[in-house]
Amino acid sequence: RKFPLFAPAFSTEKPNLADLSVGVSLYFDLLLKFAGIFFIISVLTIPTLAITFAAIPSWAEDQTGIGALQKFSIGAMVKASSTDPFGCDEQYCTFPSRDGFGEELSPDVRCRALKEPACAVQMGCEFRAACGGCVNTGSSCVETQVLLKVIVWMDLVCCLAFASCLPFIREQVKARVQQVDDNNITPSDYTVIVYGIPTECDAEELAT
Repeated sequence: RKFPLFAPAFSTEKPNLADLSVGVSLYFDLLLKFAGIFFIISVLTIPTLAITFAAIPSWAEDQTGIGALQKFSIGAMVKASSTDPFGCDEQYCTFPSRDGFGEELSPDVRCRALKEPACAVQMGCEFRAACGGCVNTGSSCVETQVLLKVIVWMDLVCCLAFASCLPFIREQVKARVQQVDDNNITPSDYTVIVYGIPTECDAEELAT
């Protein structure tokens, strides 16, 4: 028997996956529900992805292939050296700003290594106490603890969103199993199980 490409998990009016078995119906039904749940979670993680992608130190920018995926990880936010112009250290995360044409303002000079007197005379650098010292001109900074709190809270929201869906999915599974059983003939509909039969009974006694 052929089933259409978008056959429903259950239906009383047309071919459906429950005709194959309740397990097949539940599998694809749960697959669809989890796809929706993880889509919502992926939307909730956009702030975290934006933070990790923006605070990229120079060592992570050169990654290619599979290594380029590190740009979306929290570990890639950490500076490999304290002199890196962008990225996060224990106190501050420094971000490259963008001009009106979308080009990153990221001078090659490593301003982080300069002290205040040298920073004042170095082209492309500026001293900002709010950023913890000398930074590249046009860059912005945020306290590392603030960003970590945002990431942790967003992860917590994602976990709570997933956990809150589990009771709903459990009830949906129970309802679907009962729905399939009510509309299909299964062995349990014509099978009788008898408990407590004496061991000395033979076939004739059982038949009567």
